[in-house]
Amino acid sequence: MSAPTTSPSIRNAHDPARFRNTDQRLTRRESMIAALAADGMSNREIAVRLFISVRTVENHLQRIYHKLGIHSRLDLTTRR
Repeated sequence: MSAPTTSPSIRNAHDPARFRNTDQRLTRRESMIAALAADGMSNREIAVRLFISVRTVENHLQRIYHKLGIHSRLDLTTRR
């Protein structure tokens, strides 16, 4: 059985690498969610795109904010 693959549209549409060089390193999933949120997607849109619940997106964002020392989604856009 082969490993699941990520669709090219998810892989190439956003660059989560811009969130990887932090003091408290983000996980791959956190980096992806941070990139999607910084690009203006709503929590619901992120949830649909990544096949997770809105609550899971909210939890990831709270951990991301804590790790990056920021307080809001708007602060993510300055990390580009």
